[in-house]
Amino acid sequence: MSFSLAFAIGFLVRSSRRKVMVPVMDLSRERKLAASGVGVCRNCGRHWGVAKVRLIPYGEITVSNEGNVHGSLGGMFPLCTNCFLILPPDEIIAHCHGLIRMWGALGIIKDIDEINESVARAVRVMKEREYRH
Repeated sequence: MSFSLAFAIGFLVRSSRRKVMVPVMDLSRERKLAASGVGVCRNCGRHWGVAKVRLIPYGEITVSNEGNVHGSLGGMFPLCTNCFLILPPDEIIAHCHGLIRMWGALGIIKDIDEINESVARAVRVMKEREYRH
């Protein structure tokens, strides 16, 4: 039984004991989101409720004095921290580009090429800093 299904069943049981009608997540919707890579690591498939996210910035990339990488337009988390640490930069970038393409198809972003380039720069800087430590 998957974590989310067990959670939903437990939620229903607890709610029924309290005699409170609470809407439950549509599991078919959750499966569709997971299949698209939303709500889970795009590499290992672990849900964000279980896995720690690794924020990858995009936009104008800067590195602070403390060594943190920031993006002027925000950040994305297509991978968990474990997958980010073990995958080579090109595979990480491919996962990021997949998420960016999905955002473009949904009309969430417009400058797909610019964001793809900034994400690639950010990943390379983050991995380079990781290798130095």
